[in-house]
Amino acid sequence: VWHKDFKADYGAAVPMWGFAGHPLVHRDAVVCLVGAPDGLLVAFDKETGRERWRGPATPEAGPGYCPPTLIEAGGTTQLIAWTPREVTSLNPADGRVHWEVPLAPKYGMAIVAPRRSGDLLFVGGMGAAAALRLGTDAPTAEVAWRAGKGVGGVYPGNGTPHVVDGVVYAVDHLGHLRAVRLESGERLWDSTTPVTGKPHDAAARGPDWGTAYLVRRGDRFWVFAETGDLAVAKVTPAGYEELGRAHLVDPTAEAVGRPVAWAHPAFADRCV
Repeated sequence: VWHKDFKADYGAAVPMWGFAGHPLVHRDAVVCLVGAPDGLLVAFDKETGRERWRGPATPEAGPGYCPPTLIEAGGTTQLIAWTPREVTSLNPADGRVHWEVPLAPKYGMAIVAPRRSGDLLFVGGMGAAAALRLGTDAPTAEVAWRAGKGVGGVYPGNGTPHVVDGVVYAVDHLGHLRAVRLESGERLWDSTTPVTGKPHDAAARGPDWGTAYLVRRGDRFWVFAETGDLAVAKVTPAGYEELGRAHLVDPTAEAVGRPVAWAHPAFADRCV
């Protein structure tokens, strides 16, 4: 029906790992992470492809990889974008900016979608993580805490965290699954077992960019590790309890000097 070429139509440079932030359909518009010099995001009419709005400017580090996210806060619908420079809230109808908070990950790697719970919004990646407190009566935000300087936090790599009952569960880019209080950033526990399949060694560092993808179902988490293993576990503020593990596939590529399977699993009809 219609198509857009971000390079040809908007002069966008291809990020190191390609165009990875998926589009967001909201009402009659499709919002895309384009990365044009004057349009980090571009909203298109979903029926015709006509441009509705574009903005804000793309930072020098590029657009990153984080998909646009919708939240309801401050009495309105907010479109949240995390770039290699900052977290930004926009009006999804016209692209007008509500607020911006600086948060720059290393190497331009803004990847993980922000996760909201109550009046707090968690955003994190390599070398940068924070919780933002959202306004209740107007679309505003302020920093509740930043990781570092006495606040442990967690720095997710390329797997989206889960927030359950005020606790953030995320696989840190150092290969640990960590549990962190959303309100304070306090670390409750960490474990390398989800990624490696081996007993946790508190004195050992996990594999660099060690990755496991989390899918929550009731009181269970399904954990797909970069080794190709799928584990079932109870993940609570008290710790990580693995209930079972099976090897599904062999790693399909190499990254950071080792074979890895970096792909989020999909589940349907009791199959994966």
